[in-house]
Amino acid sequence: MSIRNSMVFTGKLSAEKRAYVAYLARDKDFKTADICKKSGISRATVYRIKREKQWEGKGKNIKKMGGRPRKLNGRDERKILRALKSLRRTEGNYSTAQIMSTAGISARQVSTRTVRRYLNKNGYFSLQARKKGLLSEADCKKRLKFAKQMKSQYPPEVWKDHIAFYVDGVSFTYKRRPKEQALAPRGRVWRKKSEGLARGCTAKGSKEGTGGKLVKLIVAVSYSHGVIEVYEYEHLDGPFFASFVKERFPIMFGIASKASRMFLQDNAPSQNAACVRGAIRRLKAKQLQFPPRSGDLNPIENVFKSVKQLLHKQAIRDDVEYETYDEFKIRVIDTLKHFSVTEIDNTIASMNKRIDMVIDKKGDRTKY
Repeated sequence: MSIRNSMVFTGKLSAEKRAYVAYLARDKDFKTADICKKSGISRATVYRIKREKQWEGKGKNIKKMGGRPRKLNGRDERKILRALKSLRRTEGNYSTAQIMSTAGISARQVSTRTVRRYLNKNGYFSLQARKKGLLSEADCKKRLKFAKQMKSQYPPEVWKDHIAFYVDGVSFTYKRRPKEQALAPRGRVWRKKSEGLARGCTAKGSKEGTGGKLVKLIVAVSYSHGVIEVYEYEHLDGPFFASFVKERFPIMFGIASKASRMFLQDNAPSQNAACVRGAIRRLKAKQLQFPPRSGDLNPIENVFKSVKQLLHKQAIRDDVEYETYDEFKIRVIDTLKHFSVTEIDNTIASMNKRIDMVIDKKGDRTKY
């Protein structure tokens, strides 16, 4: 008769040996360790035999035999789940040991492996955290308000035909060994497979790793035109961005050739200083304001993410073990300038769907 769990034991155990184990456990009430010594079989096999139904309930006076004693009782299990949900609200990343500490469970009582097995049993796994940023209740309210205003005050084609361009600053971190960095593991968090966007399950922000010189760029994209501006800078402050608006915005509006002079950028202080607002007014342009921590409502953020993924794939595909900062900068700018116009158009065209999702989720994070 084959043992059911072939991962542990693949041989055959005679009926006499099984009966002997059952006799020692059921009639003699021997401990598992003593049964192993007398029978010469492993603890795992003894536990499996004790769990088999053929040895249970042979009469009213026969004691039902269980397997290995549970390390966690029902109360401890409930405390573990409460601790996990509590840490989601207060911590970005947390370990199994932190879950145990919050739950008040001592490492002397159970091992971290036991807690991990219990979490896995309940559908929680240590999965890669999606880098979407953390949202507060106030953020959700602002996002919901913005979505409703866009739905009621603007036509559906506003994202494609009325917003001339989407502009933002972005930094790419230089690493001497790009292939090694591309293969490095990303941040992980305890969550169910269906909770990739749930509050407390996303990472605090994009992490490129410690250190590294930055390639700093101002980038603009436009529907049907792709990337229309890639401008390198050293320090992005109010006066610099005001001069950038004065010099480059007229050119960007000309390339975009839309029906209006509306554009979208994020709420970074340097891009919304008083001198910047003055430069925008003098150009008779209109900035579309959108809520903070809402990268999913700014299509250019998806472009930046895709470009960073492309850079990682290039490093792996081309086996780029080492490159200089200048080589990296050229590779970044070239990747941006040749980024797919179709992908940018599809990203911008998805904005109405994103607005509907924000409303349906009452301001919570979308999949974008």
